Amino acid sequence: MKLLRSANRGSSLPAALIIVMVMCVMIAAAFEFTNGIGRHVQGTTAVDTAIGVADGALDYLYAHWRQVARKSANLAPTTSEFTNIPTPTMSYFADVKNCVLKNFSIVAVDPLLQPLATATTTPPTSPWTWPSPTAPT
Repeated sequence: MKLLRSANRGSSLPAALIIVMVMCVMIAAAFEFTNGIGRHVQGTTAVDTAIGVADGALDYLYAHWRQVARKSANLAPTTSEFTNIPTPTMSYFADVKNCVLKNFSIVAVDPLLQPLATATTTPPTSPWTWPSPTAPT
């Protein structure tokens, strides 16, 4: 009696290897995608935190500016009147770590938003109020 050999024997091994390779590629692609999303979220969180600190610092600066402007005899206070405004400490921003505020100050400007020549120069006042029929267009 002669045994017949089937031509399909052993053909499941290459198919299993192909499936394993395809699965490995899919897992690697999912890992790279997740890693990229994580980097994007980390960058977005850093930007959002910086915007929050800047917004809080501006609110702090505005509150102090308003107090100084109320007490000032000038309608347009000079830069030197605002020199005593302290920089807010980072304890105001509890969720933020390793952050430092720099260049935190108020500078008096002219109507074209250019800094004045000295800290004691009084800002010029506008010859008209808005809206005015005599205002240039």
